[in-house]
Order: sequence, then structure tokens, then C-alpha cells
Amino acid sequence: RGWHGAPVRGDRRRPFFDDLQAIRDHLERLQVDCSTRRRLRAHERLVVSEPPLPEGFQPYTHVFVEECQDFLKADFEILFKLAIDVNEFVVTGDTCQSIWHGASTDVPRADGMREKTWSRLEAAIRTPYRIGCCLSPISESIIRRHGNTEGEAEAEEQLASPLRPRRDAIPGIRPVVVWCDDDAVAEKTTEIIRAFHDKDDASERGGEFTLLDKSVDRRDWEILTSSIRQKLEGEASLNITVASIETIKGQERWGIGWITSSGFRSENTFLECAYTATSRASFLLVIFIGPDTPVAAWSVLNMLDEKHIRFWDRASEDGLKAGIN
Repeated sequence: RGWHGAPVRGDRRRPFFDDLQAIRDHLERLQVDCSTRRRLRAHERLVVSEPPLPEGFQPYTHVFVEECQDFLKADFEILFKLAIDVNEFVVTGDTCQSIWHGASTDVPRADGMREKTWSRLEAAIRTPYRIGCCLSPISESIIRRHGNTEGEAEAEEQLASPLRPRRDAIPGIRPVVVWCDDDAVAEKTTEIIRAFHDKDDASERGGEFTLLDKSVDRRDWEILTSSIRQKLEGEASLNITVASIETIKGQERWGIGWITSSGFRSENTFLECAYTATSRASFLLVIFIGPDTPVAAWSVLNMLDEKHIRFWDRASEDGLKAGIN
């Protein structure tokens, strides 16, 4: 709060703010080139100090902001300073994917801004129909949770619409749930890709199957992905990769493998992370469950309707039922 001019209230917040200030000073001393440092410097120059814009700089006539659910108030304050008219803003986003801010995601109002006009996407065109049917209860749960924490009518208007898949979207296949230990992920991934790769014409033109993990140990993952590639050599023209939810956000993959045992970095926004991760698949979604699947993941899986799930084998069906119960 102190970085965008608001006072830091309460003794409990002060130590946290002091720690952030120390991190900021450390980045400045090291001259680290990162987005956080660049944003802080831009905010100081344009908002806190409020000097005139650099000579020769032409403010933008219109500003379009994508993925607005990830923006802080300070980010918007920077953008407001770069526009000729703060009413010429168009922002798009999905509050169900607010993996950083959860229910606190917000689009602030600038001085001189007229009343905001909200438009909702009533149906999901990109999401494959069968995957969308499976994930819809998760989006509905997120919206209910966000709505319970938002009090103002304007905040209610910002809530996303539940995921409603269109029947004329790509059919895809029902998400595959498979029970296995982490050591068996490579073997199971190979089996599943072999089973479904030829059922999608687009996969013949190449594509990517990405395994999701919260923290990527490069050595372990290189061994895993190399093992899968060797097993699939000559059978599938897919690139096998590993990514975190932060790096894959806003992108699509032919296939996504969510290894539930890895969890996510933030427990407070676990539901938003799970929804964002699973909605990245454009054809194949595989959910790996096992003895190390955390309670938070079982809570998410409990929201799914079994009629929209494809169990890889009987052990997978028994494992899911035992886990959610």
C-alpha cells in the first residue's frame, strides 16, 4: 500500500511492508533487471512523483489491457498516466483465473473516469466442449466464493460468468483421471498419449503436451521428459515439456497433465490455480492422482461430475472415490 501513496495501517502490516521494502532496496543495489523493479520505478516516476511525461512522448489515445485479473491497483495507476483520456480503456480478464489475487482482484476507477460498462462472455468458444463440461462446476464455485467476499454492486459486476461450453466448440475428450505414483508418471503419460494422439487431426501437425508442477527441478524433469520422448519416438510428433502455472498462464497446449501431488505455490488461490491449469488444454487433459495428492486437490476433484470424467482404469476410479470421500 505504501508504494502507491496509501498509508500502511496496523502494526501487523508494518513488518510485512518493511520486508518488502528491504527486498526492493536489495533489487536496486544489485541492479536486477526484472519486471517488479521496472514496475516500481515506473510507478514512482509517473504516479508518486507525478513529473511531466518525457519530452517527445505521445500519450496513447486508447489502451487495451488483457489478463486484468493479474493487475494490481498500482499497475492500473501507471496505465492511467499513459492515456490521453482515462475513459478510453478496454480491459479483459477472467476473475476465475486470478491466481495471484483471488477474490481481491479489482479494476479501480481513475479520477475523471465515467461509470464503467461491463460485458460478460456468456459462452466459452475456445475450451473443448467435454473439458468445459467437466470444469464448469469449478468456475461456479470460484464465482460464488468471490461474490461472498465482494460487497459493492460494482464489484459484483466484475465477477466472471461461469464457464458455459458451447456445443459447436471443439469436442475434445473427457478429462482422463489416472491413479499412479509420481515414479509412474512417464509410463502413464506415454500410454495415454498413444491412446488419444491419433484421434485428433491437429496433433498430426505437431503440438505440445505439458506437465504442470509448482517448482521445476530441471534435472528431474529433463529425465522425465526425455523418458517420455524416447518411449514415443516415431509414434507422436509432440513436444513434451514441463511448466509452472505462472509460466503457462494465458497459453494453450494440445495436452495438459496436472500432477496433483505437486500442488501450487499459493494455497489461498488453489482453486483459481487449478481452474487456470486445467483450462489450458485444447484437446487432452490428464489429471494424475495418487497417495501424495493434497487435501486441497481432493476438494477440487470433488466438484467434478463423474459423468464428465474418463477413468484410465479401475484403480483410477477407486482412487478418486476413496480420495474425495
